[in-house]
Amino acid sequence: MDRTIGCRQDHSADCFISSAEKGNAKAWSLAGYAYEDSGLFDKAIECYRKGAEAGDITAMHNLGTAYFIGGKYGEKNIRESVKWLEASANKGMIFSAAMLGYIYYREFTRESMEKAVYRLKQAAEQGDTDAMMFLAEKIYLSEDSRLIDFHSESRGISCLETAANRGNERALLILAEYLPNENEGEWYRRYNRAKMGYPIPAKENVRYPHVVEI
Repeated sequence: MDRTIGCRQDHSADCFISSAEKGNAKAWSLAGYAYEDSGLFDKAIECYRKGAEAGDITAMHNLGTAYFIGGKYGEKNIRESVKWLEASANKGMIFSAAMLGYIYYREFTRESMEKAVYRLKQAAEQGDTDAMMFLAEKIYLSEDSRLIDFHSESRGISCLETAANRGNERALLILAEYLPNENEGEWYRRYNRAKMGYPIPAKENVRYPHVVEI
């Protein structure tokens, strides 16, 4: 039985906290949201921390995000942010995996780039089109000589095609420009149809039909 139903009707932080203190770890994040709605970000952080320490995946993500943003949430702390985002990503949180990918990419070292690819792939494989696009544009198809060891045209195209099949117009445009003569301009036709508001039909990977790994 969901012990937060009554709380959701009145959006009371106290109600959610009462539920959380009775063992419902997920209620800590709901209490945090209620405090944020009231502008009480310091209390929201405390709720996220309690939920994270109780093992709730959403609270872990919220706490990690708050530490990354800083500002209204308090002092920015990348180390603590990564700590909680890693914990959340290890439990399968797609948004945490994507955030970690972006954080590691910004460090731009060999070790951090390997971590970035690992986490972005985790997010992409769970359907995050932004992660697919980032992998394709910033890493796999990048012309930056520092990323030569990560360059992979087949994986880059695979990411773009998967994103395109999920309705990403930018992916369609990049494919149209990257593969202008593929299937007699198929990608341009699909891009133009998308711009006119037509649905984007799924299509098999036309250049690397056997590539399934992102």
